[in-house]
Amino acid sequence: MDSFLLRDQVSTKSGQLQYNLGNLYARGDGVPEDDAEAIRLYRLAAEQGYARAQSNLGAMYSLGDGVPQDDREAVRWWRLAAEQGEAAAQSNLGLMCSNGEGVPEDDVLAYMWYNLAAAQGHASVGLVVVPGV
Repeated sequence: MDSFLLRDQVSTKSGQLQYNLGNLYARGDGVPEDDAEAIRLYRLAAEQGYARAQSNLGAMYSLGDGVPQDDREAVRWWRLAAEQGEAAAQSNLGLMCSNGEGVPEDDVLAYMWYNLAAAQGHASVGLVVVPGV
């Protein structure tokens, strides 16, 4: 994907374009690796309701990549994505509920989120998953 073309179009308010460019910055693919820029772009897309960007923001907060590590903020973004059916976010939210990280421990909710992710063929239960990165 051409990062220069994406950068020119990022102001179009397209969540998918912002998410894709954020992935390039997160990986350093065709642009210098820059977690702060990746987060800025993910946030633009996430605030428009783009589930994959919400899921990636959750992962970055969970891992402390480019932002201070914050389980509550990770859960907030993962919940928004999970409620839209994003399997990676559902799995990650299940992990947080199971471990009581960022939310009170709740095995019933953990089971629900894991099952929703598994129903979509998501097999990485118990691991923080960053989709697209």
